[in-house]
Amino acid sequence: MKTKFLLAILIVIAILLEAVNVYLSNKIASTSIQVAKMREEVRILDERNTSLKTELLSFASFERVASRAAELGFVEGKDSTIMLKAPLQVALSR
Repeated sequence: MKTKFLLAILIVIAILLEAVNVYLSNKIASTSIQVAKMREEVRILDERNTSLKTELLSFASFERVASRAAELGFVEGKDSTIMLKAPLQVALSR
């Protein structure tokens, strides 16, 4: 009687462990799929980031700024010295 009861408990435990194994394997597989999708998103965002950096550098280039300024009617000054009418107070004494 004891052996049949012990055998039944062992069978139930084996079935439960197999069910847990199947559940965890399924969970790992779905997590792996999510990780793969996120890695692909990161790769796409890295490519986009590189593209935007290149575009930003091209907009910030001196030639681009100079040509855009010319289009807007800006002219280059002959003298780049700034003259102030009155001296500015740099520091206040206490």
